[in-house]
Amino acid sequence: LNFVNTVYNGVQIDKFTFNPKKGKYAAFLGRMSPEKGPLQAIQTAKKAKIPLIMAAKVDLVDKEYFNKKIKPLIDGKLIKFIGEVGHAGKVKLLKNASVLLALIQWEEPFGLFVVEALACGTPVIATNRGSMPELNQDGKTGFLVNNINQTTKAIYNINQINRQGCRKLAEDRFSVEK
Repeated sequence: LNFVNTVYNGVQIDKFTFNPKKGKYAAFLGRMSPEKGPLQAIQTAKKAKIPLIMAAKVDLVDKEYFNKKIKPLIDGKLIKFIGEVGHAGKVKLLKNASVLLALIQWEEPFGLFVVEALACGTPVIATNRGSMPELNQDGKTGFLVNNINQTTKAIYNINQINRQGCRKLAEDRFSVEK
């Protein structure tokens, strides 16, 4: 096999509004399933005492998990669940967040939601698994973590991350043109 290079999924960068200002909440975006790490996101938000806004689809196969493990932890104050959102809602959530929590619990093959957050200028705290080390530059566009304690520490250090640098990485590596 003659390997030339990896071609990443591309996003239309201009469809994601850049926001240079850090928000006051953490964001969770994705399916409400165990492998996407919503429970870990909630645990982190509670430990760090930072509001968490969760935008997620609850598939039929994940309904029991959501009802038993996640729903009881949603208080509408520190932990808010806004359900599934369209493109405009996704951009609003991501661009106004201080950080995206991508605490995946499986070997995620790509993670478009990570690139979308970066395109908005939002740093990402991601589990050091699957494609996350390729998408998220530890210490530059966010942090790679292995447990809740590291995640909490990363939240406290998120101000070190330059939001313009997050956008630039998305433009340079993950645009449709690239």
